[in-house]
Order: sequence, then C-alpha cells, then structure tokens
Amino acid sequence: MLIDHGMDSITAVINTMLITTLVQTGITSLSFSFNIGNNMICILGLLAATMPFYYAVLEQYYTGELILGKINGIDEGSFVYIFVCFLAGYYGNVELFTMKFSILGHTATLGNFIGYLLIGSAIPQVIPK
Repeated sequence: MLIDHGMDSITAVINTMLITTLVQTGITSLSFSFNIGNNMICILGLLAATMPFYYAVLEQYYTGELILGKINGIDEGSFVYIFVCFLAGYYGNVELFTMKFSILGHTATLGNFIGYLLIGSAIPQVIPK
C-alpha cells in the first residue's frame, strides 16, 4: 500500500504539471513570464490533484477501505486528460489553448478555462459521502 500510493502521488503531481504546461497555463508556458494568474492556476491545479488523493488515502488508512464514488478522478479524470492530449496533438497546443473567448463578460483563454474546470471538478471529490 505504501509503495502503490506513494507512486500514485508522484504521478498525480507530474501529470498535473504536464497538463498545466500542455494547456499553456503552467509556469513554463508560452511567454516564460511569471504571470500571477497562470501561476495560480498551476498551484491550484496541484492542490486539486493532490487533495482528493490525500483524503482518499487518509480515509483508507482509518477505515481499511478505499471507497470511490461512481464518478471519480481516477477513472473519469483519465478520460479528460486523454481527450485534452488528443486535442493538443491534433490542433497544436499553442494555437488551441491560447485562443481567447468571452464568457459572461470575462475574457479568458481556452487553457485557463480548462484549468479552472479541472480544478472545480476536484471539489466534489473531497466532500464527505
């Protein structure tokens, strides 16, 4: 259990850094500038990837069972990551994820929108069942 969850936690952090860089919101994004908005998405993305994992492992430690919801980040989250990677491979990550659009009067890039969407999807994972 220690080795499996330890490797999973390392993979969660690496995958998050790869995805934030892929969608052009990571620290190593297009302009190499330290934009506070992009850095905040990267930091929140790391928290969103690791906090549900931490609480699931903590729950398993105290209860002896790993109980995942019907929709969880391990199974369905993998499909989202795969879909984003296919989009980047087909359209090109810089051209696709730096495209700007407006929602409710706020202008954002597609990469920022995807970043916030992934961060928001982690919130239900930490709510007790």
